[in-house]
Amino acid sequence: MILCRNNQSGYSLIQMAIALIVLGLISVSFLQIYKIYKGQQDYTDTQLAIENVVSKLQLFRQTYGYYPCPGPIDAARNNSAYGKSTDCTVATQSPGTCGSGYCTQSYTRMLDHDSNPGTPDQMTAIRVRVGAIPFRDMQLDEKETFDFYGNRLTYALTENMGNISTFKERHGGIDIINENSESLIEPAGSASFVVISHGPNKIGGFSDIGGNQSNPCPAFTSIPPNPRTEEDNCVNFAAPPTLPTFVNTYFADGTLKFDDMVEYFASAENQLWRRTSLISEDITDLADGNIGIGTFSAGSPPPDTLTIQQSTVDSGSGNMQVPNTVAPGYQSGSLALSANPTPFLLRATRFCDQTGLKCFETKDFMGNPYAFPRTGGMVLCTSKTANSPSLVANGLYPVAITSDGDNARFDCQPIATRCPTGQFMTGIETTAGPNWGKPKCSAISVICPATNVTTCGSPTPIVPAGVSGDIRTVSGGSCVSKTYTCGSSGTWSLTSGNESPSTCNNLPVAQSCGTGFSGSYTTLACGGGSTFATSCTCVGSSTSTVTSCTSPFTGGSTTTNCTQSCSGSTLLPPVCTTSGSCACSSSTYYEFASCDPGYERSATPSPASFTSPTTSWPADITKGKYVLRTINPSTCTYDALAFNASNCVCDNLPIYTPVMKAPSNYPSTYPNPDACYQPKSGDRNVMDGAVTALSNVTYDRAVVKTLKDASCNPVTPGTEISPAEFIPKPYKWRKQPGPKLNASVQNPKTTSIEVDDPCTCNAASLSASAVPCSLGVVGGYNVYNCKCQP
Repeated sequence: MILCRNNQSGYSLIQMAIALIVLGLISVSFLQIYKIYKGQQDYTDTQLAIENVVSKLQLFRQTYGYYPCPGPIDAARNNSAYGKSTDCTVATQSPGTCGSGYCTQSYTRMLDHDSNPGTPDQMTAIRVRVGAIPFRDMQLDEKETFDFYGNRLTYALTENMGNISTFKERHGGIDIINENSESLIEPAGSASFVVISHGPNKIGGFSDIGGNQSNPCPAFTSIPPNPRTEEDNCVNFAAPPTLPTFVNTYFADGTLKFDDMVEYFASAENQLWRRTSLISEDITDLADGNIGIGTFSAGSPPPDTLTIQQSTVDSGSGNMQVPNTVAPGYQSGSLALSANPTPFLLRATRFCDQTGLKCFETKDFMGNPYAFPRTGGMVLCTSKTANSPSLVANGLYPVAITSDGDNARFDCQPIATRCPTGQFMTGIETTAGPNWGKPKCSAISVICPATNVTTCGSPTPIVPAGVSGDIRTVSGGSCVSKTYTCGSSGTWSLTSGNESPSTCNNLPVAQSCGTGFSGSYTTLACGGGSTFATSCTCVGSSTSTVTSCTSPFTGGSTTTNCTQSCSGSTLLPPVCTTSGSCACSSSTYYEFASCDPGYERSATPSPASFTSPTTSWPADITKGKYVLRTINPSTCTYDALAFNASNCVCDNLPIYTPVMKAPSNYPSTYPNPDACYQPKSGDRNVMDGAVTALSNVTYDRAVVKTLKDASCNPVTPGTEISPAEFIPKPYKWRKQPGPKLNASVQNPKTTSIEVDDPCTCNAASLSASAVPCSLGVVGGYNVYNCKCQP
């Protein structure tokens, strides 16, 4: 017997089960690791997206001098307002309300409105707008404004920074706090803007594609002593907060999680220039005060819009310069008007004085004022005639160029040499040189001695000694400031400042505690000293607002009830509920429009009919364009989509054109060669078979018919299909002035021509001389001198 052994073997069921268990454990671990990796990657990518938007916002501000105003955060992608800025100059929406895709909030803090450290700051309510990134205005790709959790980035901006005319770098009105309600910026509430991603839980965010809120905002509970959470960052259209306070923290404890990502901006280096428009390379200055070039100080600021202070001037050229050594051929100075080897000139076409009333243009200098005839130009302070071609001085010389209001002219004055203002003549310059013969001038030095002055009834402040023209400011009392000027008489005179009992004694001033509080409090007249915390009691408030439904909405009215309660001495934000609703009375429909001239609707249009709503094509086949007008029930407005013209095809009808009838088209005989004609008055319809080609065509025109090819293009030459019609102009025999021959009555009438008989307009009858009405005198009948006339 032979035994055969099989050496092949495989996995047992137990081994397979163990392998599957091990594989499952490995897969679970891998999936968990991948989930952690994916979460970290989304966080990193979202942070980079926010930083990119913040960088682009700063670039926009540096370029144009202001930040773009937020766009509507809930706009659908097919809405024309999607990605576009709203208008930050429109301040009709009250703080604590939402509408048109954005919410409005307000923060109150002290602001310096005049940049003058000597005047007190003012308590100011600063408006803030919360919406979306306006990527179209910022030239951004749409996807750059989404986070990696499927939401649009939220963008809040201080409204006055959304317009160049109201932009102030340090007038921000947004506060950034941590979970303990501690402000993260100094001063509190001074952030310019904030950009927020609502994180993986999407609470309060709006979806990137649809514009709907991903997860609604929860009830507002993050009030001290509770920690502040991402509820503060929600874009809450149902119950919008009044204060623009946003949370930025890493706080996470128990059920209170914070997964928002926040980037904000409080201040930046003040830019000096901005673009004048989005499409121009022109720039202009951003300064809202005077600009000075040279040495200035707080006590001696630039006096005009642009002031160049320079004491060293080249005596030969008159150019401003500094006393340093430069390469030969180059002019040094504060303002260079030329350079070697290529000249660079400061050019202008119009010059005006500081009032802007007297101006002249450079073209006023063109031409020869002494040519005959004169060709323009400026007449010097001399005279010149045709008999005296040489210049004759009249004792006046040009000292300046001025204007008579519209044109340039020389300011002619007699020879005179004067010392500058504030100086007097001390002698005549006798040293050879450019100043020989000119007066020597020195400054007038009048000293005003140190003087005690009275402020608030006390002569304690002392004005130090100075020379004429010096200005001194002294303070006294509680908030008194006086300015004294040293005059030419050597005495100090008060030029500004005043006193009152309140400014001298800093008396308290009564103030109302305001809505939500009872009682009154006091502040000191010079600022500070508020007793609000101890004198005012928080009592809360409640308001009810009824808003009627207006066309095109129907439904009566809505009622909004808002209540503000107290937490100790703090008035909490309002909690509002709304009852009632307004319904849109309009509905979605199909709109039809005519095809372009020369086109009509296809015999088999696509679609053949319409649904939702059910609509049929109109009977008029010229109506070939269509569009579905979709109503937005929240705003009760229709979209602005363009018409679809895909069903408009060439109508294959000829082109009919009226043209003036040529002289050769006039009839040559009607009824004889000597007849006279005029166009028939009025107009008529021109037919092409049974079809009306043109209506109301005047009789002095013909109509040309031009066919069209398969592409609807005209085929030339055209074919005339309707000549203009004419009728003869009636003429009659008329009496000529002058004596009549044989004045007896003609009776009976024979073959003689009578007055008012018809006649033809031949050459003889139109001649200037009288034409006999008959060939001769017959039987003593009257014979008239007549002429054929219309």
